[in-house]
Amino acid sequence: MSRSDIEASVFWRLTEHPVWVVSISLLFIVWAAAGLSRLEKDTSVRAFIPTDHPSVVTEETIEEVFGIGDAFAVALEFQNGKTVFEEEALALIEELTTALAEVDNV
Repeated sequence: MSRSDIEASVFWRLTEHPVWVVSISLLFIVWAAAGLSRLEKDTSVRAFIPTDHPSVVTEETIEEVFGIGDAFAVALEFQNGKTVFEEEALALIEELTTALAEVDNV
């Protein structure tokens, strides 16, 4: 039997019983659609970051220690031996604190 004979045979068998073909097709569609109701899509940024990434680990630690979620951190880096206790640094911290206090939900 050639390939075209097989294709013709399958075609004729399917078209001889259209009610069965349509019924089985509809059952398959309903079965597949039932699974869609349980499908969840996470579009948050966190969904695209690996679970072992340092930022995720740090955020989980902050949640455990302080009991807060959706945190963000502000870091200051000083060069040339300067520390956070110098007048410039303290003024910058005060300015950042004032600016962050104006942000909603902070």
